[in-house]
Order: sequence, then C-alpha cells, then structure tokens
Amino acid sequence: MDNALPDPATVKAVASTLNATDGAIALVLLVSALLAFARGFIHEVLAIAGWLGAIFASIYGFPYLKPYARQWIPYEMVADIGAGVVIFILTLVLLSLLTRGVSQRIHASALNALDRSLGFLFGLARGVVLVCLVYVAVEWVIPIEEQPKWLAQARSMPLVRAGGGLLKTLIPAGTIATGETAAAAAGQTARKFLDVQDAMGEMIRLQPRSPKTDKGADRGYGKKERTDMQRLIEGNN
Repeated sequence: MDNALPDPATVKAVASTLNATDGAIALVLLVSALLAFARGFIHEVLAIAGWLGAIFASIYGFPYLKPYARQWIPYEMVADIGAGVVIFILTLVLLSLLTRGVSQRIHASALNALDRSLGFLFGLARGVVLVCLVYVAVEWVIPIEEQPKWLAQARSMPLVRAGGGLLKTLIPAGTIATGETAAAAAGQTARKFLDVQDAMGEMIRLQPRSPKTDKGADRGYGKKERTDMQRLIEGNN
C-alpha cells in the first residue's frame, strides 16, 4: 500500500516559496471562515441583508424625514446628515435584532450543524471576495509591472488576479474607467510626493557642513595678552 502522506521535502519546498502576502491572505480566509462558522450561515446572510436594508431604508426614507430634521436643526447640511444617519442606525438595529432571533432559533434546532458548516463555506467565499476586492483596488493604484516583489511573486497571486478579473466583469464599464482614472491620479500624486521627499532628503544629505570654527578664536584675549597691551598703552602715555 502506497504511503498517502506527502513527501516532507516537497512540503518544505512549497513552504519556502510562500511569503508574507500568502500568509496574510490565508489569515483573512481563516478568520472570515471561523467567524461565519461561529455565527452560522443564516446569521451571516441576514446580517448582510440587514446592512443592505439599512442602506436602502436611508435612501428611500430620507426625503420623508428631511423636512422634520430641518425644522429641528437650523443647519441644513447637518440636518440632512443627521436624518440619514438616524434612519440607517434605527433600521440596522431592528434588522440586527431580527437576525439574532432567527439565528438563535436555528442554533437551538437540529439544523445547527448544517447551519455552521454552510457558514464556514460562506466565510471562505466571503474572504476570497474581500481579498480579490482589495487586490482590484491595489491594481488600480499600482499597475502589475510596478508592484513590489512580495506582492507580485506571492504563490496565491495568480488565483487572486483571476478572482479580481472575474469581479471586474461584474462592475459596469463606466465605473471601472472612472475608478481607474481616479486611482491613477492618486497613484501619480503619491509617487510625486515620494519623489519630492527623496529629493529633499538627498539635498539635505549632500548639503555641505559649515567648517568648524577655531575654538581658540572665540576665547578673546588671554590674561597675558591683556597685560602686555596695558603696558603698551601706559608706555605710550
């Protein structure tokens, strides 16, 4: 019977090629999966639905609350922001209470194990989406050819790039173009700032130092010199 265990040399060779980026990605996936496992699939799905519901409630409920908020608060901008925040928080709290109640009922039933198992898988998928979204944002600011080695040479980067490309297909073309333009401008500004900072540091480093003054020249006349000068003055008189 063949040994099913992997070759230790192969495992060591693969581990040696992993870097900090791979470790960070693995940590994000693990934390997301464990959190979803602890809370359960239903809780995670309803929690996301709660945030979306609070956002839509703020959008559609804002016109109704805005006139009353402006009656209570004299500053229109503050009143509008306050109205939107109040609607969002109240809706989110109510939906969170509903989510907790449903989740507790699921955990107390025979579906608990299934709910947690599906939650673990959901957490992994959520972590993958989060990592890919972050990479898409990074790629907008730093093109692939300019990315540092610790990012570009990560073992997991081909999969992350593939996932990022898939997410880009779900984003409207106009939004992608706008995001890339803004990110390119931000990246160019950041690079200019770093170049100026490096140039200033180089100028400070190359600036000639003022020669050290002779310590003896700052001391003035000594006692002997003053005595000789006094004698010379008295002799002239």
